[in-house]
Amino acid sequence: MGLRETLKAHQDVARVLPKSWQLPLRYQAQRMLGMLEPEMALLPVLVEGGGLCLDVGANRGVYTYRLAQLCNRVIAFEPQPDCIEVISAWAPPHVEVQQVALSDRNGVLPFYVPIQHGRLVTTRASVNRPEGAVREIDTTGPEDLMMSPRFALTVLAATLFAASPALAQETDDSGRQT
Repeated sequence: MGLRETLKAHQDVARVLPKSWQLPLRYQAQRMLGMLEPEMALLPVLVEGGGLCLDVGANRGVYTYRLAQLCNRVIAFEPQPDCIEVISAWAPPHVEVQQVALSDRNGVLPFYVPIQHGRLVTTRASVNRPEGAVREIDTTGPEDLMMSPRFALTVLAATLFAASPALAQETDDSGRQT
């Protein structure tokens, strides 16, 4: 069984496990299979001394999981309900999960999650509608939690002034900012 088939089998098994186990299992499986992003190895250096870390666009929570081991407090922001369920089911008390999309303006924007081979591809969700089958979700969440620019800037400014954090930006394989 190749690496791709092993990961697919792991994902199938994970779906029948309690949601609170899914994130730790995903992280450990990716670690053991050598599939964690290379930036993950830098986190202990970047967040030296704990403090507050923000995971903006947390997706399935792999970074949130690792940051929770290193930081005193983690806030994960993610608009996708399926992802939020998994992170929230696992989250310890020092991890806060917000079902919200961060933006530079108030409002509602459609968010598209591609569907390939009958499965949601949450890692490719975007405000740009891709070709093919998609699931459209409302970025406001169930309680109109679209974050206002003022609140987002307040959280970011407080973090910058209090912690002088290291900043990392993720890009996809094409080099586009995500």
